Amino acid sequence: MYDSLILGAQGLRPANPLYQRLRYAYREVAYGLCGSVLELGCGAGLGVELLHLNAHRYIGVDTDPGQLDRLRAAHYRVEFRAAPLPRLEGLASGSVDNVVAFHLLGRLAGDETLIGEAWRVLRPGGHLFVTTPNPALCGLRNPWRRREYGAAELAWLLRRHFGQVRPGGIHARGRMLAYQQLQAEQTRRLARWDLLQLRHWLLRRALRTPYRLLYQASPAQQQPEWRCIDHTDFAATDDPTGCLDLLFVATK
Repeated sequence: MYDSLILGAQGLRPANPLYQRLRYAYREVAYGLCGSVLELGCGAGLGVELLHLNAHRYIGVDTDPGQLDRLRAAHYRVEFRAAPLPRLEGLASGSVDNVVAFHLLGRLAGDETLIGEAWRVLRPGGHLFVTTPNPALCGLRNPWRRREYGAAELAWLLRRHFGQVRPGGIHARGRMLAYQQLQAEQTRRLARWDLLQLRHWLLRRALRTPYRLLYQASPAQQQPEWRCIDHTDFAATDDPTGCLDLLFVATK
């Protein structure tokens, strides 16, 4: 269910900076996990192996039965379920220790329902880990999302259900920082040509194809040094200011 923030992450490979960006959040969370973990919107299974590394049980939930069948064939030691997100039908209250929802908020109708369901299935003391792109750095409206959340909006949403919310963010550094700065400059140049401000009022679906084509044709995608970006080019901190992705932890 997650996307690559502007273009869609399905099919990304390790040499792609966006793959590394998405993967880093799993690395950051996985090594502190214990108990059971439920991933909402597991998509192509980018984080299955990492999340299952320390958790004694992994359950991946998604809405796409075909995708889940492919995941079952590739990961036979873990469990995958189809569910009509944002509802978590078939999952008992207080049944898991951790819930992971990476790049899922804003994709579905009913974000508050999703957070409420995450609270319901967590045991007391359990944690919800949430990531979402920082809209302040995207530059352009994200056509793959119904809604985008800044740090204040995300904190407000989580605190409607959880008593303890810890803010944070994933920041670019090194090669990823240089890549992000080049992307931001190209985005600013593109916006100057949109004299009628079409990006603000066209339907989201109408924007997806041109965004994808512009991204693929971007000079930033052709430079070989970006293929060397890895987890060392990111850092997670408790300060979401200026981050690539918000990373919040809510405790029941």
